[in-house]
Amino acid sequence: MALPRSPFQDFEVEHRSEPWAKGAVLVYVAVIVINGAIAWAVEGPLQSFYHQVRYQLAHPGTHTTLVANLPVWYRAVTGFGELLAVAGFVLFLVWQHWAASTAASLGYPAKRSPALGVGGWFIPVCNLWFPYQAIRDCLPPGHPARRLVLHMWLWLIASLVVGLVALGILWSAPTWATLAVGDVGAFATLVTGYFAFQSVGAIYDNHRHVLYPYEPTDPVGAPAGAGPSPA
Repeated sequence: MALPRSPFQDFEVEHRSEPWAKGAVLVYVAVIVINGAIAWAVEGPLQSFYHQVRYQLAHPGTHTTLVANLPVWYRAVTGFGELLAVAGFVLFLVWQHWAASTAASLGYPAKRSPALGVGGWFIPVCNLWFPYQAIRDCLPPGHPARRLVLHMWLWLIASLVVGLVALGILWSAPTWATLAVGDVGAFATLVTGYFAFQSVGAIYDNHRHVLYPYEPTDPVGAPAGAGPSPA
């Protein structure tokens, strides 16, 4: 029979991944905001391209080649940004898994296992609440920082809804209107990033304080954060 895993082992990995998770949040927000800003610089070519697409959809028998006269720098910047966003998402998932593992080792009740909490991001429909529950349950019931996780998730859902609205009006409204709606989504992403950054820190501080309640610093000398004392 396997021995239960020590929370100190899980926290050691969480400790190493926490700065990366915070950095990933900042990178993700930066990519969304920068992409939203530079899209205005190529509004003209985008308008021309989407006009061609709308024309072909309205005239199914038309066989013309779509031409997107987008600057090379725009393609390069957006492509590189997407790669950074994917890499940041992976780093965030690594942190989430180990934070959830630490919470499970500490005996915190959880709706989802660490693995299912990560996998829940990729399950259609379930990804509307599985990841939220997994991150929320990294904190003990009643912890005030759970509200940060809730705010993070609500703003994330809002940003996704606004993104879908922008995509929907793309085929019936001028490109500038789509970009303006997209900027609203970028603002929602910015707020999501703020609450995500705070949530990662609150979860880490809670785990650190529970495992090292009488230490002025954690194992590598970082100041101890506020959190509930162990029973």
